[in-house]
Amino acid sequence: MTYSKQRRLLLRSIAPVGTAAALGTLGLLGGCGDGSSGSKRDVVTEALRDVCLPPLPIPAVDVDAVRATLAQSFLEGDDTNQADTFRNVDLLHTTRPIAQNRCRGDALERDPRFDLSDLRYTYDAQSQSVDNYMARNRTAGLLVLKDGKVVLERYGMGQTETAKWTSFSLTKSFTGTLAGAAVQDGQLALWQSVAHYLGRDATGRYADVPIENLLRMRSGIGWQELDISRLGQVFLPMLTLNAGRKGDVISAVVQQVQELSQDAGASAFRYSTPDSIMLGAVIQAATGQPLNAYLQEKIWEPAGMAYDGYWLSESTEGIEIGGAGISATLQDFGRFGQFILTGAKGRDGKSILPPGWARSAYFSGPGGGPGQFVRVSEEEPHGYGYQWWIVSPDDAGRPADTRPPIFYASGLMGQRIFIDPVSNVVMVILSAWPMMDLLYAERNIQTLALLRATIQRLS
Repeated sequence: MTYSKQRRLLLRSIAPVGTAAALGTLGLLGGCGDGSSGSKRDVVTEALRDVCLPPLPIPAVDVDAVRATLAQSFLEGDDTNQADTFRNVDLLHTTRPIAQNRCRGDALERDPRFDLSDLRYTYDAQSQSVDNYMARNRTAGLLVLKDGKVVLERYGMGQTETAKWTSFSLTKSFTGTLAGAAVQDGQLALWQSVAHYLGRDATGRYADVPIENLLRMRSGIGWQELDISRLGQVFLPMLTLNAGRKGDVISAVVQQVQELSQDAGASAFRYSTPDSIMLGAVIQAATGQPLNAYLQEKIWEPAGMAYDGYWLSESTEGIEIGGAGISATLQDFGRFGQFILTGAKGRDGKSILPPGWARSAYFSGPGGGPGQFVRVSEEEPHGYGYQWWIVSPDDAGRPADTRPPIFYASGLMGQRIFIDPVSNVVMVILSAWPMMDLLYAERNIQTLALLRATIQRLS
């Protein structure tokens, strides 16, 4: 039975005794039976929105049989086991749960106005179909939302609507959003240093870096993201299930950057997963909450996630990894995009982010005016805000003065959440590209071509 049908039957069964009274008795009115008396709201509307039900069912699996099919870690894998590994990171590594709101809303609605079954895009001077894109790019899930409703949803590589998929650097955009929530809560100041929250002795070269520089990937530390050896050492403490200890990852980050050069003060953009890991540790210290709990409170529940998620952690008592490791279903990643698109409103209907946050986080780079696009470097045509990438006008296929721009979360091996405020479109792509992918640039070009074709069709 679908969730929507369960709700209809429940409301129908309680109608004779009075909707408000019955829902109050059952603890189904308002915040999951919190005992509040409510206000002058329409109780039927409230009931339809906030009925609390048991967790949605997830098919049972033979854990031992699944584990036998997986790679040694989520950083490894090949054509035979990469997809299964991305679906089951919690069987390989230590994770912490992110619980969905039991008073969730309906499954995402379908919009009958749009039919994208025949959607095509142009790549390499040839017309390509969505199925062709997914096959060529090892795509497990593709979701498009228009005005918050589903207009395209496809699965491949054995993925289903209830299965989770891991994310790599796409997680950074969640972490950046949590930083904004901590600023709004008065617990974090962007001008403060890392040492202010984590202590000088524990933070090494990061000690004097302002929090805003972490958000913008401008810590001044000479990190090279493609130095796989150093990156592997950072992730090493969490690559064996339940083997890590509290503090291992921060110690590994500090050790790996100790020998690197460092620029004083403000510096040029340098993409760095350690910057995001340190940012996550700062948020946890500032808020006094584990990141999974803070994410659950600020994003997972208000966004109406349908399923639990989980977050890669260094240990059962340690920190979650601010730069990678959130696993969720395709639709729940879409809900995050829609949550951001519609103002990141919390349970009280107010934004969890400070006034003006969007301008810095998604719409411009340092030195840019309101909505002014600023590319991060001569080599990188896109912009970068607070842990979000910003699509260049050329790649968006729009005039340079189009405001606001398309922005996106991006993860290694092919995860994307594109958000276009102009057309009110969210596109989510979950893929399994090879770790060392010789076709990475071509895959990005195809993905942007598909994005442009989708937005043009929906506009």
